[in-house]
Amino acid sequence: MAKCSSKDARYSRFAQLCPGYEKRPQQQKMIDSVDDLLGTSGVLMIEAETGVGKTLGYLLPILSRIDELDKPIVLSTSTIALQEQLFHKDIALAKDICENDQVDIQLVKGKRNYICYSKLNQIKEDQNDFFDSQSDYKKTIIDWVGDSLDGDLTKAPFSLDRSFLNRLACTDFCSRLSCSFDRKCFLGQMRKRIEKADILVTNHHVLLSDLALKGEDYQILPEYGTLVLDEAHALCDATENCFSIYFSHEKILKNSHFLQQIYPYISDVLVSDLKQNSEKLIATSENFFDSYFKNQESSFLLKEPLEDFLYPFLDYILNIKTILENHKQSQKERSQNSHLHIEKLIDSYLNEEKILNIFSSFDFDEYTFWGEKSEGQYVLRATCSNSSELLKNDFFSNINQVLLTSATLATHHGFKYTSGKMGLEQAEFLKIETPFDMEKQMEVWVTDDSKLLPFSKSYLDYLEIYCQKMILQTKGGCFLLFTNMNTMRTLYSRMVDFLESNELTVFSQHIHSKVSILDGFIEKPHCVVFGLDSFWTGIDISGDHLRNVVITKLPFPSPQLPLNKRKIADLERDGKNGFNDFILPEALLKFRQGVGRLIRTRKDKGQVAILDPRICLKSYGKFFFEALHTKKIQKIPHYEPEVF
Repeated sequence: MAKCSSKDARYSRFAQLCPGYEKRPQQQKMIDSVDDLLGTSGVLMIEAETGVGKTLGYLLPILSRIDELDKPIVLSTSTIALQEQLFHKDIALAKDICENDQVDIQLVKGKRNYICYSKLNQIKEDQNDFFDSQSDYKKTIIDWVGDSLDGDLTKAPFSLDRSFLNRLACTDFCSRLSCSFDRKCFLGQMRKRIEKADILVTNHHVLLSDLALKGEDYQILPEYGTLVLDEAHALCDATENCFSIYFSHEKILKNSHFLQQIYPYISDVLVSDLKQNSEKLIATSENFFDSYFKNQESSFLLKEPLEDFLYPFLDYILNIKTILENHKQSQKERSQNSHLHIEKLIDSYLNEEKILNIFSSFDFDEYTFWGEKSEGQYVLRATCSNSSELLKNDFFSNINQVLLTSATLATHHGFKYTSGKMGLEQAEFLKIETPFDMEKQMEVWVTDDSKLLPFSKSYLDYLEIYCQKMILQTKGGCFLLFTNMNTMRTLYSRMVDFLESNELTVFSQHIHSKVSILDGFIEKPHCVVFGLDSFWTGIDISGDHLRNVVITKLPFPSPQLPLNKRKIADLERDGKNGFNDFILPEALLKFRQGVGRLIRTRKDKGQVAILDPRICLKSYGKFFFEALHTKKIQKIPHYEPEVF
């Protein structure tokens, strides 16, 4: 297998493949550092700011050394969209630069992205199946599966709502050992491909879900020796999501629905027993959630075990599970499909039993327990309390070489905050600043108008006026970034007519899909996007399309959210400060992500407007100013609603 050639030859090849490419010493610094890591072992954390070229900064040394590594390399990023971009675009370019087309690289998505042959076969054969009432739709799905090479549902040429996906997709507990369709199984075929691969491209959710299933047959990834975490700033949130459980009335109803699908295949006596227990379980669930959540806030910490409340749940679930287990063997002889359905039901009820036992035992050291109610939905949640210890002891310690990289890993205290919450205090750190000239490329507008303080009287009136002013300065081409859905919806309803009357195209995340927003933003020159979290990070729009980023509020995490309350309490118990040691560094990281949407190439120009006066009025504002990499900062004149 060919190696990447000398630095000069590599740059020459790079220039051929990338018109307009300029040598960047910052990128070479990253290449050399990653190359050193691959030659030894350890953990390296690199903050490579926008313009460094961090993706090729790690891909080129990896492809250069691929023959020297005896175990597969895993590359992980934060979303499926970025994973696809890494696989189809960035790696393809790196292979061309290195003139290396022999390396075996496989894309690894989560199990729920693949169609399940067992479920498909059941849909084909069962006359009582829901899809029989949708015969054209059923035929479309079956025909597509016949032509599909990998069964990836994200590539299907038709849309599937969540209920259809649940009927077709593999589950997290899909096992090759118990599946009678193993030879045809798309998931099984993917597993065989990745066992032979040199490089596996995945996302943080798959990576951490595999860790949660460690030691079980449900894992996807093989043993690997080198791990690259791109968009590493998102790792801790992904860890909390993957190591969380929840229990809700909706889950009870969902299992009851699946239970009813086996009734045509079992005796009337068993149907009666299952119905009785299922109906009692549903009634118990309704009574519990209605009474327990009645006087609670929208989200709240649980302060005591729920054992007395949950005992009836466990009783009925155990009864249902026992009936299904006792019947499983005789059912197998009659119908393979219904047997597999029963097995999946048993697994589902067993999982519910495990979850309820966790809520009953109330291990406060391991979990943060909390409740949430939104739009009539009540949910109990338990989230991993100490992700740093979990990552340190169960994850990173088993990998020979680990690279973590992102454009935003450092705060006002350097890497201390990020490395601490990942359990990587002993890692090596490298900060590579942007090669862009932010003084020339980016203007920054700030305000010291106290009427824009988030809790001031008439806050929304003033925010509306300032947003309008900033948007019109650039005639659109603008991201309005919000931290709160209600504020975003209110401002959208107030401003949409005004913006459209000024010949601007308006998109909002509470109305339009992310894909349609981004497509429309590229197609039309005068757009305004009202966006939440997913528009603060991971969006890469270069050129004149995006020329204005308006940050409506500094992105401090809410101290009232249950998980944040727990984190603050733990910090203060250890003699630390909840604001300085958690709230502020989190806000700085997200702020840098939001600002980073604007300048993506040397040719980009635009403005950032920060409409939160705390950046000027509070002592911590200096840390946000330092994150801007420019002194080209102007004050926005004070405006009054009746003046504009």
